[in-house]
Amino acid sequence: MAKRPLRLDRSAIAALWPVLLAVALTADCATAFTPDSPEVRRAVAGAIRFLESAADSRLGAQALLGLALLKHGADAEHPRIVEAVGAIQKTLGALDPQKVEFEEMYSPGLCIIFLVTLDPSKYRPEIECLLERLRLYQKPHGGWGYPNRETGDTSMTQYGVLGSWEATQAGFRVPIESIEGVATWLLRTQDPSGAFGYQGTVSLSFVPVKQGGVRPSMAAAGLGSVYICADLLGLVVPVEQKDDDRSPALKEVEQTAPPKQGRQPRTGLDPRRFRAAQLRGNGWFAHHYVIDPKPWTHYHMYALERYMSFRELAEG
Repeated sequence: MAKRPLRLDRSAIAALWPVLLAVALTADCATAFTPDSPEVRRAVAGAIRFLESAADSRLGAQALLGLALLKHGADAEHPRIVEAVGAIQKTLGALDPQKVEFEEMYSPGLCIIFLVTLDPSKYRPEIECLLERLRLYQKPHGGWGYPNRETGDTSMTQYGVLGSWEATQAGFRVPIESIEGVATWLLRTQDPSGAFGYQGTVSLSFVPVKQGGVRPSMAAAGLGSVYICADLLGLVVPVEQKDDDRSPALKEVEQTAPPKQGRQPRTGLDPRRFRAAQLRGNGWFAHHYVIDPKPWTHYHMYALERYMSFRELAEG
């Protein structure tokens, strides 16, 4: 599939992107720093040194570390990237999705993103196994969450959505029913304020109901996922922008196809429901925006980057 004409340069995701995002979005610094500024480059170099020596045995963490190194320019032979691939292959075993077990949904989503970035052709069997395992874990209401809970988890669902989007961009097939299911769950678990909670309480209709655990990171996770689902369902026509109008954190990448015009929706879901949810969520952020909430600051920044980048894709 053709790649987007614009993508955010996630130079090193968890450790590096918060540095770039903070200097790009802080009001006092927005015109003073760019990703190429010496101060930012020094911060990125320090983060890379940390990542190369970091120890974390969790599968999702290893995939995220490898992804960060790839985004910084490391090649496939980097020891930590080789280590991450080996850990994923060991977990997947004989590539039977029915026999692969995960205790949470962060790991399969992050592993998909990592392998798609590394080499989608070479690791096609692993990616397809992960996608099918992700689909099998999707709950009847459409969300993802802990396997031993009935509720959908906004925090985990965002990685199922993002993994599905990245795989789709690389030409993998993600069933439209899966995307419609998670989109419906998101639209039915938005708080009346426009934010999202942690363990989603599903509305019997599309009228927002009170959610628990509302905080900035969950608001960004849920709203970013709504924008991504709208894109996957063909409800977004990317907005063209001049270079001068772009955030300093944006950079142009290879464009292999002209911008999509008049995209045909791939769903029967009402696009007005998506727009209503986006407007409510954008209104919440207009009054509650923060760059460094505590705790989970970097986690929040990654969700915020995703929300802002897909919002910009759709709205300019």
